[in-house]
Amino acid sequence: RNRIEARAKERGGRLKRFPFILSCSFLYLGLAAPGFLAVQAVAAGAHLSSCGFRFCIGAMYVGWAVAAVGDIYKSVRKAQRGDAAPVMGGPFYLLSSELHR
Repeated sequence: RNRIEARAKERGGRLKRFPFILSCSFLYLGLAAPGFLAVQAVAAGAHLSSCGFRFCIGAMYVGWAVAAVGDIYKSVRKAQRGDAAPVMGGPFYLLSSELHR
């Protein structure tokens, strides 16, 4: 935590980090929106049995699982090889572009 605070002071404080913080806010809004909209749709009388609705909710959970597996894989590889080592295997190998390999 002390290292994070020291880096924040070096970079000019919190106001200069505002664009990054705002982009993170939009990311979390996008992650929470499908669940929130699903609850709103059910409250408005939408049918949960539609294939499209089920597919979208399933895709949301698959995306979360892939992101979680990627984060865990990256954390393990960084712990093994050091913070500066690039992580190119596992889910990153399967989901990244040829340009990044």
